[in-house]
Amino acid sequence: MQLTKYVLDRYENSYAIFLKLPEENEQLLVHETEMIGEAKEGDICTVEQQQGKFTIHVLDRETVDAKQTAQSLLQKLKQKRKR
Repeated sequence: MQLTKYVLDRYENSYAIFLKLPEENEQLLVHETEMIGEAKEGDICTVEQQQGKFTIHVLDRETVDAKQTAQSLLQKLKQKRKR
């Protein structure tokens, strides 16, 4: 079974707001009382719904890779600006 990947965008008014990858144009709102597991903003996760609850699995390696890629791009932009 292929699980859908999301990035946790933010927490707002007791809801976790996930954006569906890779386009990040679809939102999934999960109330904190319906969440099983924890995630931090920016974590890449799978979200599985079972019996009215949402099980959150953080994909540690993918999260680290995405953060490193973003940091690398930011550094390149800063270096371009200095020229």
